Amino acid sequence: MPFDSEHFERLLQQARQQADQAAAQGDAQLQHAAFLTLLEAVRQLGAASGDWRRMVARATEDFQHDEGI
Repeated sequence: MPFDSEHFERLLQQARQQADQAAAQGDAQLQHAAFLTLLEAVRQLGAASGDWRRMVARATEDFQHDEGI
């Protein structure tokens, strides 16, 4: 799955807005929502990182003509 930087930026913006509202209102539910939004953004980064690692491993195998790194 390719990294969707626009979706990632929207998640960060949404988390910031939720965190700002939570701070202004002292609302624990908004703090929780902001945390969950950041968690989704981190998961997106993690998935992209795993894809990147697999692509580098595959390119290295192709270059070296062997399997596994």
